[in-house]
Amino acid sequence: MIVEMSYYWRILYCGSQGTDSNLLTYFPIQVCTWSAILTVFLLTTETKWIFDYCVFVCLTLGLIPLATPAVIVQTGPSYLRYYQFFLEHMIPIYAVFYMMFIRGFKIRLKAIWKPILVLGIGSLIAVILNTQIPDANYFYLGNSTAGASLVNIMPENIFLRLLIYGLIVIPSFLILYGIFYLIDYLKDKKNKKVEVES
Repeated sequence: MIVEMSYYWRILYCGSQGTDSNLLTYFPIQVCTWSAILTVFLLTTETKWIFDYCVFVCLTLGLIPLATPAVIVQTGPSYLRYYQFFLEHMIPIYAVFYMMFIRGFKIRLKAIWKPILVLGIGSLIAVILNTQIPDANYFYLGNSTAGASLVNIMPENIFLRLLIYGLIVIPSFLILYGIFYLIDYLKDKKNKKVEVES
């Protein structure tokens, strides 16, 4: 929580790195921000519905910024934002793996609607804010980011981006579920084989 909030405290105290000084463009309305905050509650309360959201979002959408970190263009290892960015995106992933492998939580197909619903509501809020606040870029629907990012190859139209995001998110959630289903299936098959042999 401190790592996530340090970004906003720095903006309030020092201002942004760019020329944009409008604090309205820095509301914590991003998928990774929500995930970082929700994983704190996940670890402290072990709530199943938070896990259902975090497992799908953190292990799919949380990996994209780590694969194409645009923050490297704007900052480097001598800046707090550099470390804050990587911690913000890696800690939720570690938290989900902790809940799965240590606390025994399981990914469920019937829970896939929860992150889709939350992302749909968040996208609606982001579209409204992006159209009403100049230079806002919530959910990266407003415009491209600095540096190499997957967002930069998408069309500029906010509604086309939203459609493309939907066409990426749902299959990626299903693929993620399929991977863990296959792992559980193979593990169960191996355990049954060991039981039969002994």
